[in-house]
Amino acid sequence: MDLRQLECFVAVAEELHFGRAADRLHLAQPAVSQAIRRFEAAIGGRVFERTTRSVALTPLGEQLLADARRAHRAVEAVYLRGRDLAQQAERDIRVGYADDVGLQLLGNVVPVLAGDVRLRWRQLGTIAQLTAIRNGELDAGIGVAPELDDDLASMPLGVVRLVAVVPQDHPLTRIGVARLAEIDEPLLFWQRDPNPTFHDVVHAAIVAAGRAGDLISDNYGLANIASRAVAGDGVGIAPASLASQWHIPGVAYVPFDRDAPTAPRLLCWLRSNDHPGLARFVDTTRQQAERGALRLV
Repeated sequence: MDLRQLECFVAVAEELHFGRAADRLHLAQPAVSQAIRRFEAAIGGRVFERTTRSVALTPLGEQLLADARRAHRAVEAVYLRGRDLAQQAERDIRVGYADDVGLQLLGNVVPVLAGDVRLRWRQLGTIAQLTAIRNGELDAGIGVAPELDDDLASMPLGVVRLVAVVPQDHPLTRIGVARLAEIDEPLLFWQRDPNPTFHDVVHAAIVAAGRAGDLISDNYGLANIASRAVAGDGVGIAPASLASQWHIPGVAYVPFDRDAPTAPRLLCWLRSNDHPGLARFVDTTRQQAERGALRLV
């Protein structure tokens, strides 16, 4: 028995007319008759009494009709659910982001996109984002990217600037600006693994300032760095865009001077990705960035 036979049985049982059932199913009448014969052969009994003038359910057909209707509704539900999920997948854009840009993107890109394109956000380090993009797990990613291979397209989204993370009563808060070469304390920074490019840019500047021996880069996350700074372990270094989102009691953020390192921030996606909403997401993000609406400080 196949689904077509079940569908034909329900239609003929409800119409009690092979011609009307065929019209309802958009089939030729002989195809409906053949499906019913196969249905009856499969169950081993007749479900309709046929004459030249009428069609009626047999007792067996009457007993099967309720079950057949339930089965038919279940099949229709599976079809509709599958169609909805497929259409939803076409609408959803899966975007990876570094933790310093998430809230700003949510606040400034999502409201501008039309309702038929929905963004699903996933926080990941840049290297993990690039892997997920190539694996088809993400449609786009935002972070400090290394040199990209030809399979990836990209768009600049400004630069990552740095702030010093210090206790509120730290002398830097009175000076108002931080300089790497003048900080006479250990420097607390991120681990390298989540974003090697960002780490290497900052590390190179620390080396150039003659402070390589003072770098402690076993931290992960702003909260970790801030807690260690408050505890007196050193001066933290963090992206300004991340610090602007986090008010931590007892912690102050002091911008570095203009000579401090910056790292380019990129929106990346796979060139071969033909997702219907991806181009709109990229265009919307570009427009918002050009207007300065993203405020990725």
